[in-house]
Order: sequence, then structure tokens, then C-alpha cells
Amino acid sequence: MRAVFTPSFNRTDEDASGHRSQDGPSRLKGDPMISIVSAADGEGVRQLLVLASVASVLLAAVLAGGARTERTLATVLAVGGVVVIAGLTLSPVRGLPGDGCATRPDAPLDDVPNVALFFVPMLFAVVATRRPVVVLLAGPVLSAAIEWVQDVVPSLGRRCDVDDLLANSAGSVAAVLVGSVIVGVAHIGRRRRRLRQPLPETAAPERALHSVR
Repeated sequence: MRAVFTPSFNRTDEDASGHRSQDGPSRLKGDPMISIVSAADGEGVRQLLVLASVASVLLAAVLAGGARTERTLATVLAVGGVVVIAGLTLSPVRGLPGDGCATRPDAPLDDVPNVALFFVPMLFAVVATRRPVVVLLAGPVLSAAIEWVQDVVPSLGRRCDVDDLLANSAGSVAAVLVGSVIVGVAHIGRRRRRLRQPLPETAAPERALHSVR
């Protein structure tokens, strides 16, 4: 699913000596993948996604302490993030149709963009649903579905990659951990505020007691 950040061009499985690799379509480390932006923009995209991840944590902390309106906004942000993921990974580009899947892992955690790509919407999903286990399962399932579509629809010009699945899953796990902490702290804060509220006055029972006397 590595659909952004590096330039696209046709490649073969031959090494520098001209020998074809026996590992099929597995990706070599540092091998450029299909892209919808130029290589010069790649670093800028990475930095933008990292900044978006940091900003999402701050915004999630604000939304987690709110009520229904804040949770609705978190839902909108989560759904919007999924739409962005679909646009970046499933929009057709000129690539390697019918070239199979890269099934050999190659440092997936180094793929910061694909980690951040799932971190942001999954974080807001935790805040919106308060169901971290569901989100933890949904992230990898969504990533696997995208990789499957990329594999079975060669006209998209994209190559499925196990590294992308692992990176997306790592982003989902990180989002669930951070989101659970944020939601838990917000819950403790709400309980403390309730405990600090003054108890209801008992003026009415006291008046009833005086009337009996």
C-alpha cells in the first residue's frame, strides 16, 4: 500500500549483476514504490504526517474530555481519516499491474508515513467509540482489505506489500495505546469534577419536618 512519498517507475527483480531474484516480487530495501507525489515532496509529506500525528494527540485530548458534541467531532475526524487513506491507497496510478505481492518483511517500522497514516484516524476512533479493542481489530482488518484490493485489481497500478500491512497495524496499535490513556485520563478528570460538585440542598425535607412539628 506504499502509495505515496516516492516516485513510480517500472522495476524488475534483477539484481545489479543481471540475475533475476528467486524470491518473486518481494521488495528490496530502499526500492522505490508507487507514488502519486514526486520524490522531492516525499520528505515534506513525511514531516506533514508526523505533525498531523502530534496535533491529533492534542486534539484527541481535548475531545476526550467533552460530551456528545466532542465525540461526534471525533467520529467525523475518524471517518475523514479513513476516506483519506482510501484516496491515497486505492486511487489508480501508473504502476506495476499484475506484479503480485511483496511478502517478505523489510523493516516495516521504519515506514513512518504508513504508521502515521493509520495512527491519526484510529486515535480519533478510540476517542469516539470508547472501544479500543474494536479499533485494535479494525485497523489491521482495514489495512489487509486495502492490500487485498491492490492485489486483485491490477488496473489500480499498485502493489500490495506486507510491510505496509505491518506498518499500518503498528500505527493502529500505537493509536489504541495513546487513545486508551487519553480516554482514561479524561474519565478520571470527569469523576473528580463530579465529586467536587456540592451536594443538593436538603431544604425541602427540613421544611417538611418543621411543618409536622
